[in-house]
Amino acid sequence: MSGMDRRMAIRTRLTGGRVVAVLRTSTAEDALWIGHTLLDAGWPALEVTWTVPDAAQVLTRLVSSASQTEALVGAGTLRTRESALEALAAGASYLVSPARPAGLAALARHHDLPVVLGALTPHEVHEALAEDADFVKIFPIHRVGGAEYLRDLLAPYPELRAFVSGGIGPESIADHLDSGAQVVSLGQTLYPPDAVTRRDAATIRRLATRALDAVSAWNQRRN
Repeated sequence: MSGMDRRMAIRTRLTGGRVVAVLRTSTAEDALWIGHTLLDAGWPALEVTWTVPDAAQVLTRLVSSASQTEALVGAGTLRTRESALEALAAGASYLVSPARPAGLAALARHHDLPVVLGALTPHEVHEALAEDADFVKIFPIHRVGGAEYLRDLLAPYPELRAFVSGGIGPESIADHLDSGAQVVSLGQTLYPPDAVTRRDAATIRRLATRALDAVSAWNQRRN
């Protein structure tokens, strides 16, 4: 598979799966447990944030587990070139940043991988698109109007491939997809802290199933 084919294939898989689980925890053990629980539930894409302790090791282990499935494992909260290089060495399939670190988009293209650059305002969206971002991460979307805000952004930027994040739960996935989101990120709404503390896998599987069912119902309605 050529480089552009690889980048486009991963981008297509992210869009096809529609949802990403953002793993942001205070310990590596919690991130690994959540990631494995979601993989077991058939979750399509994980994002290991670089705020997790030993994030590179966590990502490598989840990449190994995901190799037995169709799931993707990417790296998030990348704020420097150094963190991006660590993520690439650990096996990340895509790179995500809440901002637009200098050189990140070029680095991703050099490694034939999709990049998700962060933005919130119309001007920031413009700058992310100018860097040829595969997706633009709109975060924190729940603080600025949620799905309605995305509709407003898409009016001047109809080419925007929005990767929405922040305060979205299984019950609001369809609203964001209806508003034009390409990918919806979910965090603690998928893995409530008390469920993680108790290692309550049943609760997380139930929430994951609810989210995946919402995507399936949206796809059926759309088709």
